[in-house]
Parts: sequence; structure tokens; C-alpha cells
Amino acid sequence: MNAVIFDYDGVIVDSEHHWKKVESSFLAGVLEHWNDELQREVLGMSMFDVHAMLVERHGLKLSRQEFAQYYNDLAGDIYGRQVQLIPGIRRLIERLSASGLVLGVASSSPLSWIDTGLIRFDLAHFFRNVVSAQELPGRGKPHPDVYQLACCRLNILPSQCAAIEDSTKGVASAKSAGLFCVGLRNGMNGEEDLSAADLICEDAELLSPEMLQEMRGVMNQ
Repeated sequence: MNAVIFDYDGVIVDSEHHWKKVESSFLAGVLEHWNDELQREVLGMSMFDVHAMLVERHGLKLSRQEFAQYYNDLAGDIYGRQVQLIPGIRRLIERLSASGLVLGVASSSPLSWIDTGLIRFDLAHFFRNVVSAQELPGRGKPHPDVYQLACCRLNILPSQCAAIEDSTKGVASAKSAGLFCVGLRNGMNGEEDLSAADLICEDAELLSPEMLQEMRGVMNQ
């Protein structure tokens, strides 16, 4: 294994907890039948994939531009002030980097949202490349495209790479792209089905470069 690619929301920062509060309030105001089941359905999806799904299947009347404007306004405060790092994730990033592994990010969030958090927590220098589903029109997670692009930009084969994900859609994306995948429990995603992951970890503190190499080696035997 030569590289590790991190999801962003729910793996590096606890943003999904903050999004749930404001997103539910907003969407309940524009969709009469918004509920917790729909909230779980959009977890791990890109902003524009959420908009497309809500327009097609639930009759959302807001334009793509109006929808994006609302989300971008919220994102500045969420990533610039509210979010905190997932416990143990800084130490894991530092240990993986120190071991010589190449690190990347593959996220459903726009690049500006990702950059805000990585810069705020002084993590940007650890990552060789950051890929957003925003760069892949109509093909966000659970499609493999975002991980395929991340591996391409890192110049590393998917078979030589591990992904760390916290959602059902994220795990599906990483696995369909051919990566070894760790499903991370972050204290907020207990309802997410991570069973398709190669390894489920209850705490980022428990992960290490040695553990990832060993588990991936066992899986490849």
C-alpha cells in the first residue's frame, strides 16, 4: 500500500452533525414531506447530486443556483467556525504521513468547503491532492469516479491505495473503484451500513500505518 485517501465530512471534520441541523430546517421548509429517512438518504451525496435527486423525485422547485447559494452561505460558517476535527484524526494523518504514505482527499463537498477546514486546522500540507465530486458532473458517490480521479492524480493504482469512509455511499464508491476501504465509526453514523468495507474501525485512534498494511495484506492473501 502506497497511499491513503480520506473522505472529508465525517472522517476529517464533524461537519455532518452541523449540516443535519441546518439542512433539515431548510429542506423541511421547501419540501412538505421532508423527514429523517430522506435526511439519511442524502448523507454522503454532493450538493448538486442532492439537488438533482430532490428535483427529480420530490418536486423541489428551487433552481440549482438558488440551492447552491443557500448551501454555500451556510458552509462558510460551518467549516470556518463550527466544525471540529474527528477525535484521533490529526494523529492518524501525522502518523500516516510520517510513515511515507501519500495522502489525498476524495469528497462530495466543493473544494472551497474542503480547503476552508484543512487550512483552518493546518492540515492542507499533508495532502498531495484534493478531489471534489464537484469536478465530476453527475457522478458523485456512490459512483467510483471521485476515487478513480484521486488515484489518477496521485499516480497510484487503486489496488495500492486505502480509503477511509464513514457512509454507505462512500464505502460503495471506494470499493467500486478498487480500493481497500476502512469504514470509520465517528460517533454520529451508527445508522450507516458500513458492512461492505474491508475493515470497520470504531475509533480513529485505533488506526495506524502498520494496522492498515497488515489488514490489507491479509485481505489480499
